[in-house]
Amino acid sequence: MSAWFERYRPDGRLEPYVTRGDNGEIVIIDDGWVACFKDGHWHDKVLFFHEQMAEFTPVQNRDEVYRLAA
Repeated sequence: MSAWFERYRPDGRLEPYVTRGDNGEIVIIDDGWVACFKDGHWHDKVLFFHEQMAEFTPVQNRDEVYRLAA
């Protein structure tokens, strides 16, 4: 059994990885692209340092992950 962050789609690709910060920030990593939500806006680049992202909480609910990634 894979860890929750290593779940796979039926086609074999990894599922999106979504994580949240304490202030409502969101980072989505999915199949070669990234999106970040910061200061009320979505951005198509990484806006956080590794140390900041290490403090974020991974989203484990699959429905929420796919809703955010959509």
